[in-house]
Amino acid sequence: MMFKTQRSSLRKTLRFAPPSLEVLENRALLASNVFIPPDLTPYITAASHGVNSGPATIQKMVSSLETQLTSGPLADLNAGTDTPDVFATDVASLIASFQSNVQTQLSPKFPNITNILTLEGTQVESQLSVLGTQVSLGLLTTAQFPASAATAINSLTAGPLLSLHTPLSGYVTATKYYESQLTALIPTLATGATPVLTLPQLVQVVDAGSQAYSNATAAALYVHPKVNQTVDKAVNTLMTTVSGITSTGTTTPAAQLTAAVTAFDTAILDTTGLFGPQGVVAKYVN
Repeated sequence: MMFKTQRSSLRKTLRFAPPSLEVLENRALLASNVFIPPDLTPYITAASHGVNSGPATIQKMVSSLETQLTSGPLADLNAGTDTPDVFATDVASLIASFQSNVQTQLSPKFPNITNILTLEGTQVESQLSVLGTQVSLGLLTTAQFPASAATAINSLTAGPLLSLHTPLSGYVTATKYYESQLTALIPTLATGATPVLTLPQLVQVVDAGSQAYSNATAAALYVHPKVNQTVDKAVNTLMTTVSGITSTGTTTPAAQLTAAVTAFDTAILDTTGLFGPQGVVAKYVN
């Protein structure tokens, strides 16, 4: 079905699976943070007749999730009826409901689409979670939080990382953003900085941001597991290095963090890094 040259097994799964979809009741009256699913019957029926409806199915589901996150938790946050903490709880409930519905409608007949959509839910939740961590540590104000949350939610359909066919430029943009978040932490390690982070707080925010980046790339690279493993290895190396930063010795914590970010950039971006212009991905992703 989708990715005809790379994922023929997925095409066959969707093409030969018989259409089967339970009629789902409108649950809006039961709970405000329950995902209300779109009707996937036309896509599943089309797939059973050999039509490449996988991409449309994914787009329909992520668009519905984005819309409901925007009109639900984000609208309450913008109206001032939700705090960032309540917003996080509402988001978690809605995404858990989304992922449950994905399983109900698409598993086990369509395992690849099920996994891609599940990962999309995880990645947007982790992006919003890191914003909450930044607020708690004084790195982001409550006034700035709603706009940043909207950007994270909109990334479900607007990128830079997409559930399908992310261009190389998308991986570069996402990686540069992740690195900019790390670099922005360097001044917070100086004495008298505002805000100033302790080393445990540094580890906390780096871990949150790294998890968000890792989850986002995992969703976009589902059909490229070896590339994703390379990303995970570099992220884990950076996180391990940051957790080992100390204030003893001749090198300052700021210098140690700088070195960790530089090493990550060399492995993943740079000229010959994974997403670099002469890297492995550039040969296959246009």
